[in-house]
Amino acid sequence: MYEINKIIKKIRDDNKLTQTEFAAFLSVSHQTVSSWERARTRPTLVMLKKISQSFNIPLSKLLPVDKVPKKSKRDLDKEKLAHAFLCLLSRSDMRNVTMQDIILESGLSPHYVSSLFSTPLDILTFIAMKIEQEISIALEHTTATDPFIILADAILPILYQHCHVLKILYSKNYANGEWLHFLEQRYIKWVTPFFNNYCVENAPVSRSFAIELSVKMTLSIISTWLTQPIPETPETFRVHFLQLTKMSITDIATL
Repeated sequence: MYEINKIIKKIRDDNKLTQTEFAAFLSVSHQTVSSWERARTRPTLVMLKKISQSFNIPLSKLLPVDKVPKKSKRDLDKEKLAHAFLCLLSRSDMRNVTMQDIILESGLSPHYVSSLFSTPLDILTFIAMKIEQEISIALEHTTATDPFIILADAILPILYQHCHVLKILYSKNYANGEWLHFLEQRYIKWVTPFFNNYCVENAPVSRSFAIELSVKMTLSIISTWLTQPIPETPETFRVHFLQLTKMSITDIATL
């Protein structure tokens, strides 16, 4: 019998959270959580996905058996190729991982693989898009307006969950350049609206320069965090992240 109300209460109890604290994690009211636990209402699929991500619980455990999304063979094989790509990168500093390398690692037929991905960059994009899907869900529920607060509260926890993958992409020679370029293009589009009131007359650089610089500095902070031997948890790093985004290089060097 599907009793999501009992499942949610167990998650909350296991994490020693009050209804108010649990609600704060999900950016909903404590009345909403109370309604779920009393079985008066049920969380939406989007909210169930957020609970899954926030408390590191497989989504399949939060859904009725007949609602658990089933992955097609193509989806599973795409994930297999992504895993093969990451394995190759983690074993060596290959500067030129080819599709042939990935095909041999995966054990799939070249003809079939060509129907899934054409280049390693396609696989890199596939990995990034899967993470982006999770970020998009989180952003739907944030009420913050400061881009750095949004990053700290909605995005850092998701990146931390994928730390083992991101550490490879940030630190290996082949992926590093492609990965950072990919992220820069994505974040520049996301950040640009926050600079709508940028006053060029009073600024030392152009609006486009300021946007690109902000994105690159922020990505550098995040990549340095995730590539540490043991990265701090998002809760701990949040404070440091917000401090670093407001400090100049001179400030950091003279601490």
